[in-house]
Amino acid sequence: MAGTIKDLVKDGKVLHFGLSEASARRIRRAHAVQPVTAIQTEYFTPENLAANRPVVDQVRSFANKKGATPAQLALPWLLAQKPWIVPSPAHATWSTSRTTWGRSTFS
Repeated sequence: MAGTIKDLVKDGKVLHFGLSEASARRIRRAHAVQPVTAIQTEYFTPENLAANRPVVDQVRSFANKKGATPAQLALPWLLAQKPWIVPSPAHATWSTSRTTWGRSTFS
């Protein structure tokens, strides 16, 4: 995969390469081929899940008041933080993806 991303970077089609839930060994192997610029890891360990639950509950409550899903609320917030932040939401279906990306304004 890293080799394919390297080719896409060389062609100007991709700017950055990130990995999700990768082991240290996999990160090292990928980075040796193409520099890894972002890593997402350990968000869903039991300890982190328990620690993040109050924030998730607040976001869900606020999103409900706005008639949105938590993902629809989080996406524009992330995009507004810094120009170099690139959210990478995962979706099981195209329909779910369209629902998340389809909402861009809130009152």
